[in-house]
Amino acid sequence: MPAFSTSSFVRLAAIVASAIAILAPLPASTQGNRAVASDRNIIETLAESGRFSTLLAAIEAAGLSSTLEKIESATLFAPSDRAFRRLPKGQLETLIAEPDALASLLSYHIVPGTLRSSALKNGALATLLENTPLEISVTRYWEHYISIDIDGTSVRKKDIPASNGLIHEIGSVLARIVNRLT
Repeated sequence: MPAFSTSSFVRLAAIVASAIAILAPLPASTQGNRAVASDRNIIETLAESGRFSTLLAAIEAAGLSSTLEKIESATLFAPSDRAFRRLPKGQLETLIAEPDALASLLSYHIVPGTLRSSALKNGALATLLENTPLEISVTRYWEHYISIDIDGTSVRKKDIPASNGLIHEIGSVLARIVNRLT
């Protein structure tokens, strides 16, 4: 049996731990290293956080609340209140006045299925808005740090669990399609 140096053993242990972390399924109630309640659906989780009141109002105005409460599995790229404040003046009001356009814009933020940040890859990702995929750019730094951009906006907080999916907080409204909608 070959002898291992301490540094070789430490590297091997790190590789094994990384493999276990990647391959072992994480329970929906895990966020980082602390357990969190995941018995709340996407809408309830957004409301509980306190950072998404504008998004919740937009979801309600678009008539999507029931859909996001009852959807079986979805990933929501959720613009925070701060992200909505970055929209050009009057754009949100224009969208709220046009519920169909608002519903389309919000559908562009929703991806079918539960996608953890670690599963995202560079390329296009289908959304609930037909024929309009998101562009994903993933940059991996070091072993456990990744930077994710969705249509050029960064994911600020990853993998917020909900009973019916995941939420990734983003820094801007994904407005690439707004001109097409209004």
